[in-house]
Amino acid sequence: MLNEFELKNLIAKGANNHIYFLFGDDPYLVKTYADKIIKEVVGDNADLDLTSFDYNVIPAEINDALSQFSFLGCRKCVSVSNLNFDELTASEYKDLKSVIENAPDNNCLVLYFDSFVVDKKRSKRYKKKKKIIETAGGVVAELNH
Repeated sequence: MLNEFELKNLIAKGANNHIYFLFGDDPYLVKTYADKIIKEVVGDNADLDLTSFDYNVIPAEINDALSQFSFLGCRKCVSVSNLNFDELTASEYKDLKSVIENAPDNNCLVLYFDSFVVDKKRSKRYKKKKKIIETAGGVVAELNH
């Protein structure tokens, strides 16, 4: 798991990872770094190569967006804000796990939490999700004040 300094250095080298999971007790930092990653991935093509979802999204929609090709031949970015893993049904959670494990390397998924704090100790699914993301080659970053 990365801290702010390590994430900042990683982004400076280019946001080449295909999954980012950003959370912490500072919503401003979380949103700022999510925006930096998105900007690094899509550049000035956000209107064509960025798909944004909020907590109401279902895993099938994320999968569909990640499976699309970039309009300009670059990378497509899918951002999902504040998706509460603990409130997903067992079926939705299984589908989300599959989406993360099978996320294409040529696109980027940014999961970030700027409206609520992910409680690492109380969350039933946090540790599992962290492990799945890191195993899939993704980046997990905790951004605290």
